[in-house]
Amino acid sequence: MTKLNFNSEVVELAELGNGVVQITMKDEANLNTLSTGIREGLSKCFGAVAQNKSYKVVILTGNGNYFCAGAGISYLRKRIRGEAGVIDLSGSMLDCEIPIISAMQGHSLGGGFLMGLYADFLVLSQESIYTINFMEYGFTPVGATSLILREKFGAALAQEMMYTGKRYRGQELAKRGIPFPVVPKQDVLNHAQRLAQEIAKKPRLSIVSLKELLTSEIRKKIPEVMEKELETHYVTFNQPEVASRIKKVFDETMMPNTQGTVEQGIQENKSNSQPLQLKISSYGILKNLYWAPLERRIPKPTEVEVQLKAVALNFREILNALGLFNEENLRRFGISKAEELTFGCEGAATVVAVGSEVSQWQVGDEVIFRGWDLFSSFITCSADKLLAQPSNLSMIESATIPVSFFTAYYGLHDLAKIQPGDRVLIHAASGGAGQAAVKLAQYFGAEVFATTSQKKMSFVREQGVKHIMNSRTTEFADEVMEITQGRGVDIIFNSVTHGDHIQKNIDILAQGGRYLEIGKLNIWSHEEVSQRRPDVKYFPFDFSEEIERDDKLNPRIWESLLPLFESGVLQPLP
Repeated sequence: MTKLNFNSEVVELAELGNGVVQITMKDEANLNTLSTGIREGLSKCFGAVAQNKSYKVVILTGNGNYFCAGAGISYLRKRIRGEAGVIDLSGSMLDCEIPIISAMQGHSLGGGFLMGLYADFLVLSQESIYTINFMEYGFTPVGATSLILREKFGAALAQEMMYTGKRYRGQELAKRGIPFPVVPKQDVLNHAQRLAQEIAKKPRLSIVSLKELLTSEIRKKIPEVMEKELETHYVTFNQPEVASRIKKVFDETMMPNTQGTVEQGIQENKSNSQPLQLKISSYGILKNLYWAPLERRIPKPTEVEVQLKAVALNFREILNALGLFNEENLRRFGISKAEELTFGCEGAATVVAVGSEVSQWQVGDEVIFRGWDLFSSFITCSADKLLAQPSNLSMIESATIPVSFFTAYYGLHDLAKIQPGDRVLIHAASGGAGQAAVKLAQYFGAEVFATTSQKKMSFVREQGVKHIMNSRTTEFADEVMEITQGRGVDIIFNSVTHGDHIQKNIDILAQGGRYLEIGKLNIWSHEEVSQRRPDVKYFPFDFSEEIERDDKLNPRIWESLLPLFESGVLQPLP
């Protein structure tokens, strides 16, 4: 037997012989809820399984009366307060190349049941309870539940389980015809082990190859379903009714937001000269955003004060509000709690005051700039941060330029050294950075390939892009190779990092290709790219960090871009 020693001591890895390995959740006192210890333990166990090429089958089980009770009380309380994000355990299990058997002899609730469903085989107990209970609290499921549950149990039963949030005994599910064994509780683990031993008699290569064959189609669908479910979940979770349902279930009263909503602040400020700044009281719920009083500051000799007129709303603001950038905010800005966070990273403003040593700006000048607190009435900052607004554009139009166009220009021009005739694949081409990359690649004389969602293909096509593919699947790779007659593309501008997208991108780069990565989550390291394609030049970057290292980068790029906007060669984002 091999044990993995974790601080929580709640997960165990055991070798059963003949290539069968068993992962057991053993936090009986806490019903095997998805605590940090359980999640870290499972991740390390599946990591160990991936490294050992003698393993052929994994059994996942839980000690005691519960296989896994899901997220648990403490987690949902944190979600209510905006202190936790959505738990996702799919990666470890979906990436496992050998079959997984979930031996669910105990109760399996919510996310705990969903985790079991990620396995290739299920063995259930007649006596135990199984439920997808997200809708019991009024919010929609996540983790590709709507796909996985239908795949495992059939559409009719899956829909019933999701809509009602009802609890089912295993014997009831058996009567409903689920295609998995349902046996007495004491026989579940033995049944799973016998099945595992039978599978393990086969050659490992054949087992791995068959799993790849059997799961390839559903794995292609999962990223898109997960994305759609997550979008819906954040909306439905933030309903007042949901909060009251959770409060009722867990007998917890939420603290009221006494500082007022964003909408209230806007209405009140129409007749109030008090400067304001957008803040958030706690992560996770957009209704926790509020306008806080802002104290104006007299500029120092090298500073200016500006009054904001237009601020672009970036997806980063949403992720910040949901608490998904907490580690980066702590690392870069020392922000350790929600109350310290500010919003707004690009905008247009009018200069209202200048320091004694500032000569390049005068009161009344219209400017654009980047920052982290632009959702404010006024900002005092270094004069060097400002850039002249294009004379032919409105402030609303100009506010869309600093993030997307500067990122795309720096990547394509400075890093990838784009040349006329280069073939450039731009992922998420209908988004802000994607749109800017399309416009700049066309300006540089490149042949543009693009991916986007099906409903936005006509929008991208109207911009003169001929080769447009679906961003929700990895079929773009085959299409690119067919169009280019096997040569591939010279440059990839990427922000899509889920599933097999990165691997497919690397495979379709031409010899010596350049790979620009602006994604933040799940990106590959230089070593991983080099191992697969040592000829590829790999550039993962965050432009906001680049300009922190080089304060001359912003004005240098704007010196090239400003004439293009003022001459009409480039247009701002729609």
